[in-house]
Amino acid sequence: MSHLQCYLLFTAQSHLDNWVKIAPLTKGRWRHRMVTLGGHVYCIGGYDGKNKLKSVEKYDRYNCITSCRNFSQEHARFSREK
Repeated sequence: MSHLQCYLLFTAQSHLDNWVKIAPLTKGRWRHRMVTLGGHVYCIGGYDGKNKLKSVEKYDRYNCITSCRNFSQEHARFSREK
């Protein structure tokens, strides 16, 4: 089974009822997680088709993607613990 790596990011403009493409990620990935914290959106871990990823990328409101410190181990398919 083939999977596409996701480089693209979109943001919702609810007042206009549409989506707008923003800065692409520097590392394509899937099975990653995205969270918001302190006005930033973080893209965490994932899978690049060959390896689980440790990398973290941060998007800011100025349409900039920045690489952050990697996790100590790879992360893909996160789950919420109960």
